[in-house]
Amino acid sequence: TVFLRPLLHHARADLRAYLRARGLAWVEDPSNAQTRYARVRARNALPAMEQLGLGPKVLADVAQQMRDARAALDHACDDLARRAVTQNSGIVSLGEAWRLAPAELQRRLLQRLILWIAPQEYPPRGAALSGLILRLSSGRAAQLGGCHFLPQAGHILAFREGRRSLGPCAADGLWDGVWRVHRTQDQSSQDRGAAPLARAQLGPLGATGLAQWPEWRALGLPRDALIAQPSLWQGPRLLATPLHPDLRQNFTFFRSPAADSLFYGRLAD
Repeated sequence: TVFLRPLLHHARADLRAYLRARGLAWVEDPSNAQTRYARVRARNALPAMEQLGLGPKVLADVAQQMRDARAALDHACDDLARRAVTQNSGIVSLGEAWRLAPAELQRRLLQRLILWIAPQEYPPRGAALSGLILRLSSGRAAQLGGCHFLPQAGHILAFREGRRSLGPCAADGLWDGVWRVHRTQDQSSQDRGAAPLARAQLGPLGATGLAQWPEWRALGLPRDALIAQPSLWQGPRLLATPLHPDLRQNFTFFRSPAADSLFYGRLAD
């Protein structure tokens, strides 16, 4: 939804005078006179602020400058993401460029990363985000916003926190707010992945999936990073998971475009 407010920079008294001059009526919002609302208290404080040189025009100019600054920071964060971030099946590697970046860009990129891995309405802020940066800068693991951060040699792994991921859904559904799976080619009846998707489920790999994949250590990834990997199941049998060299050939796991567009899809590039 897009809200357009073309008259936002015009004073209320000027708008009323314009309407009166043309014999037009208007509708008053009764809440505009109720001081329990912060916007009403702020409006009532404007005359005193104007005496200090902080009138509506000055505040509007400051707001525009803040929007310009935010756009510049977003552009710089885009560049940092391209230099510092790589990802494979939702497991993100945060490189040395992040550690060397200014503090504000560190915060912004972590917020993007968290929203990308674990979509939610708002990213963590304030003390929680500062605490995460402090732990990561000192080489310690941390969890925040449903994400697990694990410092490695020269980089930081970030991935979905296994205990926070959702339970299974139908194979044609959207799992954990992010993942879908499609069959990529026909399979013979002898193929262990030949069961119809209508009877399969999409969910986390978990300890049960790792037990059916004894070679997972060859990936060089920590166990915690694989636990929440999207996987296709037929009852207790693992049919497919994206990082398995054999069980990924007949299925494609992909992130929902809607999730990526809403939550900083630039990280998916």
